[in-house]
Amino acid sequence: AHHKDLIPEVDPMTANINECANVVWLLLYIFIIVQIQKILYQRERDKIAQSDLQQNAMNQELTSANIELQESSRLLEETLENQKNFVNAVNHELRTPLNGIIGNLEILLADNTIEPVLYRDLMSINQSADDLLVLVNDMLDCAKLDSGKLDIYPEDFDLKRVTDSLYNSYRGMAERKHLDFSVMVEPGTVCGIYSDPHRITQIVSNIISNAIKYTSKGFVKVLVDVKGKNLVVNVIDSGQGISEKGKEILFEPYTRLNEKQNADIQGTGLGLSIVGSLVERMGGTITVESELGAGSDFEITIPVRVTRPNLFYSSPRANDMTQQKKHTDFKDVKVLYADDTPTNLLIFKRILNSLGCSDVDVVDNGFDLLNKVSESEYDIIFVDHMMPRMDGIQTIRKFHSFEHRNRGVPIVLFSGVSKESVKKQMEETGIDGFLSKPVKRQDIVDIFHEFVV
Repeated sequence: AHHKDLIPEVDPMTANINECANVVWLLLYIFIIVQIQKILYQRERDKIAQSDLQQNAMNQELTSANIELQESSRLLEETLENQKNFVNAVNHELRTPLNGIIGNLEILLADNTIEPVLYRDLMSINQSADDLLVLVNDMLDCAKLDSGKLDIYPEDFDLKRVTDSLYNSYRGMAERKHLDFSVMVEPGTVCGIYSDPHRITQIVSNIISNAIKYTSKGFVKVLVDVKGKNLVVNVIDSGQGISEKGKEILFEPYTRLNEKQNADIQGTGLGLSIVGSLVERMGGTITVESELGAGSDFEITIPVRVTRPNLFYSSPRANDMTQQKKHTDFKDVKVLYADDTPTNLLIFKRILNSLGCSDVDVVDNGFDLLNKVSESEYDIIFVDHMMPRMDGIQTIRKFHSFEHRNRGVPIVLFSGVSKESVKKQMEETGIDGFLSKPVKRQDIVDIFHEFVV
């Protein structure tokens, strides 16, 4: 009882007030928690909204950048295409007058009755025309290198044609400098191989040309061999040689060694740069062994595939100055030629006449050619590429589209552009051969031997 008296009695009202206070504090606590959660939630929403805005802005920037990139890419492609078309047009326009100059010179130089002084002057003009042709070719290849379109077109071919072409192309140049020039192939060397004959010829031609230019006396010899899966060509000369420093920069664009000493030698310094790029594109190598005053040895190695192992060189094939010329009497060959340029028609007909072809029909457009093939029979037909109204490709397509008297007769495209740029069209259209302007007498002889004789 005593203890019970010690516990104070709680007033019911006070108890109710305390209870209410506890509830209020609880509600206030809950309210605060809810508010804090709302604030945190709102902040998260704001962050998400901000992130969405940033993402949208980034997406818009990316979309805008992508549009700009696509537009820049389109403009670049358009520029490269315009550059290609411009270079092709300039190339064609330069080659057309060159065809007239070089064609007339070849005809005049073939005349054995001209005086020595006149012959010398004509040879000088001919060399200048050849130098200009090299410049045109280099300009075209540089444009292709810049646009990444210097393509390689491998095919099955006879290596003999390449070695014969190299010898015939540089024999005269060597003779004028009284140099001993030869193209030699190991007996038994396989000559039925698969690669790009045009690029191989271009590579080796450049090295031979330089060798002759920079050799004042002695020799330039070309050694050709197929070793396993590689074509190996050595161009060896007794010329002025190259220093160690010169070898380091030899394949750089616009590089000419000893420019003061060689000021009288024509060249832009582009040739070896193009050669280096071509060899690399073909998966090959080019090395140089040389000393100043002791000549040079350029070794070119290019991967090839042997396609005809039974086709090989049966003799030493030393193409020296006394090599027999190919048969060049084609008096029984009947020819049809279409070209819209009167000079080309005249030159081509005169070259054919000099080869013994007396039966030559010429027309200045594709429509007349199609009429001719319905009227007369021919052994071979030549068609110029760039003709108004109906160009050479369209003419040949029409040629194959109807029955006439010359179905199956070989047809050759005559063009100022490179063979590579029309190779696909040639395959699709059914064109048998290709002649590049300016045409040379030996080119026509080679075409006759390939398709007619």
